[in-house]
Amino acid sequence: MAAAKNRMIDDAATPIYQLTEEERIRQQCEAREDYMRRQRGIQQLLEEQRQQLAEKDRQLAEMDQQIAELKQQIAELKQQIAERQKLGTKG
Repeated sequence: MAAAKNRMIDDAATPIYQLTEEERIRQQCEAREDYMRRQRGIQQLLEEQRQQLAEKDRQLAEMDQQIAELKQQIAELKQQIAERQKLGTKG
């Protein structure tokens, strides 16, 4: 009789063990999928930030070019003023 009870317990325990093992595997798979989804989201955010930084760098380069051009114009205007002042003192 004890052997029969042990067999019944074993017969009941096997499917329970299999179910809990399957549940553990399912949870691991879900955890891995969640991790991968978060990583993709992070990668997407990083790429967007890289693109924004690249655009800001491009804008700064344009501004630097404009500043250089304005400095050149200022230097030319100063030279013109200096030449006119020389002509004004001679005349």
